[in-house]
Amino acid sequence: MKHLIIIGIIFFCCISLKAQNKYSTIKGSIVSADSLTPISQAHILSELSHFGTTSDFDGKFSIQTRRIDTLRISSVGFVTKYININHDSIDANNFRISLQRDTIILGEIKVTPYYNFSTVKEIVRNAPIEKPFIVKGVNDNI
Repeated sequence: MKHLIIIGIIFFCCISLKAQNKYSTIKGSIVSADSLTPISQAHILSELSHFGTTSDFDGKFSIQTRRIDTLRISSVGFVTKYININHDSIDANNFRISLQRDTIILGEIKVTPYYNFSTVKEIVRNAPIEKPFIVKGVNDNI
């Protein structure tokens, strides 16, 4: 009976050690594709393990992922990138990701200071008049 208990304890210890090896850490940096400058505060999310982090001032990050996973990297002003991860085929301590800039060109905006006086007068004349909210005792001095 003692042998069965010892074998059971060893079996459960081995299972728990195997479960702890489910995740691996990836360390790397995120840079702009055109100038190779670091991108700070970029969001990195592991799609399968749902862990997330942000890059520091130098674009460096560290995240725990599964052995085979997908990373989603996004930052303001850059195109979101999805990368399939296989820990057997990458250097997990020096992983470099480059993001493409996302440029949006806005149309022309016409800014005017105000309408002429006759237009403002017409708008005020046609504005709906609402009954004011009166509270007894508060608005007596008006």
